[in-house]
Amino acid sequence: MEKMKERIIAFGDAIIAIIITIIVLELPIKLSSSGELDSYILFRSIGIYFISFCFVGDLWYQGAQKFSKTGKIKNKDFVVYMFFLFALSLIPTFTRLLIEDTNQQVVFLYGVLSFFVTLLWSILLHSLGEQIEEKDRLPKYFRQREDKRQLMMLAFRLIILIFAYFFPKFGLVTYLVLPILGFLQNIVDREEDTYVSQMNTEQKNYYVQDLRREKGGNVRQYMNLLRSSLNDGSQESEKKQQWWLNFNQQWKKSLNDQIEEAEKNLRKASSEPERRQYEREQQRLLMEKQKIEKIMERTSERLKRQ
Repeated sequence: MEKMKERIIAFGDAIIAIIITIIVLELPIKLSSSGELDSYILFRSIGIYFISFCFVGDLWYQGAQKFSKTGKIKNKDFVVYMFFLFALSLIPTFTRLLIEDTNQQVVFLYGVLSFFVTLLWSILLHSLGEQIEEKDRLPKYFRQREDKRQLMMLAFRLIILIFAYFFPKFGLVTYLVLPILGFLQNIVDREEDTYVSQMNTEQKNYYVQDLRREKGGNVRQYMNLLRSSLNDGSQESEKKQQWWLNFNQQWKKSLNDQIEEAEKNLRKASSEPERRQYEREQQRLLMEKQKIEKIMERTSERLKRQ
């Protein structure tokens, strides 16, 4: 079964590589009557090629991450994947049409194709995500966030599809921006997966609560993770340790607030069972705080040595 999965992935990778190659071959190289290269047509064509390249490359990057976590590929997923590759293989043809004439009809048809490809891809990603083994799965919050993001992207592409019909140039620019933003989001997701997979249950709960509680928390975490993922190799280790140090500082502050709240509840406790409950909670929080302080101390020592 593992070999079959590898062959399916290799087959898909080969088709995607061929698709990108065909798009390049469609680039027109035209000379003027005087024998000079028509630079405007060439650079305009390269710009349109870049749109399709980013779109295809973004999908491949998402697939590479998802397939690596999936133990096997079900028959229904294989069927969806084949339909997806079929639709994706039409991208070179529609890219050539865009290069030849960026009119209302062609931009609209390109949008319809990209929407259909994204729809099939979203169905496949959701199904593959459900098959990831429990030990490798992210917390439910992250899976729900990913599904929500996919639905929002589909809805946004549908809206852009309508706008692009009336404003083709606007649609073309948007089709360029979307895959670039998607690629950055995938980089951030991978970086976040790396950190979250190393957290214990308490850390994961705090991380999710922090994203939900703090206004703009998702944006702040997005920028922090993006900066962390784009660091060069020489600074990567230091930046990751600094990320953990900041994370644990925030977590320690949150625990201090919870300890104060537990002390208040303990003083207000009206019965012995309630009092014992708050004492156990306070003891658990104090032990968690001690553990964080030890982790922070070790991280600080490593940072000083670097």
